[in-house]
Amino acid sequence: MGLLLGACDRVDGADDEEPWLEPRATVVPPQLQDAFWAVATLDDPTLPCPDLVAQSWAAEGTRMFVDATLGLAEQETDPVDLPDPLRGFCLYRWVGATGAPVLPVDPVIRHVSLDWAVVERLDNGLQSAYRPALRDVFMAQAGRVSGQAPQPTYPVMVGVVDSEPERAEDEPYIEHASSMVQIIEALACPFKQSCTVHPYRALALPLLETGAVRHDGGYYGARAHVAMGIVEAVLAWRKSVGEGDVSRLVINLSLGWVTDGGVGCGQGEDEPWCEAGGMSHADELHAWLNTPGPLAYSGQVANEAVHAALLYATCQGALVVAAAGNAKDDSCNEQPVAPAAWSRYASPSDAECAQLGFSAPAELGTWAVYDTDRPLLQPISAVDHGDAPIFLSRPGSETRLVGPGHMATVGDGMEPLTGTSISAAVATAGAALAWSYDPEPSAGAVMDRLYATATSLGRTSQLPESSWGAGADVRRISLCHAVDPACSGEGECGEEFCDPEGSVVQALTALRSEVDQQTGQLTPVMTTPT
Repeated sequence: MGLLLGACDRVDGADDEEPWLEPRATVVPPQLQDAFWAVATLDDPTLPCPDLVAQSWAAEGTRMFVDATLGLAEQETDPVDLPDPLRGFCLYRWVGATGAPVLPVDPVIRHVSLDWAVVERLDNGLQSAYRPALRDVFMAQAGRVSGQAPQPTYPVMVGVVDSEPERAEDEPYIEHASSMVQIIEALACPFKQSCTVHPYRALALPLLETGAVRHDGGYYGARAHVAMGIVEAVLAWRKSVGEGDVSRLVINLSLGWVTDGGVGCGQGEDEPWCEAGGMSHADELHAWLNTPGPLAYSGQVANEAVHAALLYATCQGALVVAAAGNAKDDSCNEQPVAPAAWSRYASPSDAECAQLGFSAPAELGTWAVYDTDRPLLQPISAVDHGDAPIFLSRPGSETRLVGPGHMATVGDGMEPLTGTSISAAVATAGAALAWSYDPEPSAGAVMDRLYATATSLGRTSQLPESSWGAGADVRRISLCHAVDPACSGEGECGEEFCDPEGSVVQALTALRSEVDQQTGQLTPVMTTPT
């Protein structure tokens, strides 16, 4: 069970067909296969996490969301107001002999399960000579906003839960988070004078090849780290809201893992919330936390920690965007990865949020927070330069709203990347930019706006039937149409917001010319979008 970054700097095809490729590869280190974590919940969430060193489990802090949330200590953020459902999670690291660990046991522990920490990355770099042309194609396909358009006025925070912390003493080992931030800033900040969209980095990948934690950012992560990163982003945003610095929050999850069961549903389990039309989020989480223990089914406590973090973020009014995932090998490649796969679960109601103690802060005033008949989060898949699903696509994972995700770059300092990480970052930028013009709508209404003004690709979503948007018309996001008040989605849009030099056809023609010049032959890069 491992986290998978949603993008890799690799393009499809054999090297002899695409001579600008420089092959590299990073494999999963064997040391990490024996580096296990355990996530536990307590009978009483006000108690400290028990010391289990004698059982070869080293605490990674005490209570997972209260004391061990990565990055909070440096910012002097005190999460003392966290509601009880978030206070009873504990995170432990196995420090015993090599091999499968024994689950920790203690009278105050109610539920416990293992949490794996393995990430696989595939890297193939592109020569820098193509980056300017690739940048123009990507920006045009995303529908970049003209720098001459009316400027927004409401500041919005974007929580990038990824490979870097907000504050670090040293450089990160991978630049995945930096790339996501660069994309979001390039698309959401076209204005030279100022920018109203403010990225915030929350670390979710702190692990080195040895399994050691590096607080400046590592290569890998576990689901517990993702959960902590989500909560950290929310707490940082709440602090800014209280100080009047920002309005809304968008959380970008350009990562994921192949799930062994849905929220509340372990393999072989028959809990009532596994059934269609079962318990509400609040009832499910309360029932799960209060079910007599101990339970030790594979991975489920870690899943529930992420579920609780997502509920907390959504109840605060955040919009969560998740990458649908990439096909990494010949196994487990169908349908979206988690947490994007959890789009089949509805967004919590105001009553559910109140029941959990997760209700939005009063500083949001009259702005819409709660959605009806909307997903818990927004999954996003990726298309290539010809608007076909990227070669890394997982069968059955194409979402109703897609974004460009093929050989994407926004400048000379960013290596071109391919994957659903990119498209998720595009959708994140679009949502943040839309809210910076008007923070009143709910998260679901913002995504509906992005979808209504997007470009139809003439096919239907291939998501599983139970997922949000299954069977819907697939549309590619256009940022300039989404923020243009004159664009209804039913006819021609105005020209004020769209970059006049943003033609995809022109950009593709220039890219082909650049490739031809470098290779000395006609090299079709991609078909022209319809």
